[in-house]
Amino acid sequence: MAHNFEKLFVFALKNEWQELPKHYDLERDSDNKFLWHFSDHPGFAILQVGFGSQNAAEHFSDFVQNNKIKEVIHFGAAGGLATEQKEGEIFLPHKILSDQGGRMVLEAPQFRLVEKIRRAGLSYSAGTLFTSTHVLKNKSEKSAIAKEHQATSVDMESFPIAQICFKNKIIYTSARVIFDTINDNLEAIGEPSDQNGNVKITRVATNIAKHPSLIIKIPSLKRKASLVQNQIVAMTKAVLGE
Repeated sequence: MAHNFEKLFVFALKNEWQELPKHYDLERDSDNKFLWHFSDHPGFAILQVGFGSQNAAEHFSDFVQNNKIKEVIHFGAAGGLATEQKEGEIFLPHKILSDQGGRMVLEAPQFRLVEKIRRAGLSYSAGTLFTSTHVLKNKSEKSAIAKEHQATSVDMESFPIAQICFKNKIIYTSARVIFDTINDNLEAIGEPSDQNGNVKITRVATNIAKHPSLIIKIPSLKRKASLVQNQIVAMTKAVLGE
């Protein structure tokens, strides 16, 4: 069934927006298990597109072809590439680069999102967002990308989503929340989620078996995830004018 959306909140993973049901009545779509509608805001919905550039692009492209969308608000986690960035910090890109040579500048719609977040009293930083096709797991990898592309944050989905929006004349805005800083090492974490963002216990167990020290890091990872989720709630409220 095709839908008309005034605003579509796009996320890669469920754990990025899992606090929103505590604040809003969300109804899962009967035909699309990755789509949730805001019961109190007709025409507003959440779409989960999955992890990674290719996976997100395929899911979102198919969705765009079958629905009418006025505006996409792309929220989610990101990695920090600047030494002054802190976990839980809101990052608002004014430019998005891809590791395949793509470049996009976010203009008037992004300024309106910045203004909403500013009026809500939320602190943020701004800069260039680099979309990578793989996870940057250590300081060496992050520093190299920061230097080569003059980027201050990194994610894995923004560029293809923005590109699809631009091609289909959909308003695109983006805000990320820093999950890991430039000094955080993610090598031991592995990839505990499948491509749709569902955490797999067997993958978690395997990672811990290979890297027993990961057990010590679990509380820190949970805290980082909680910071992201709380900021997502705050930004959503800002967008909805609450």
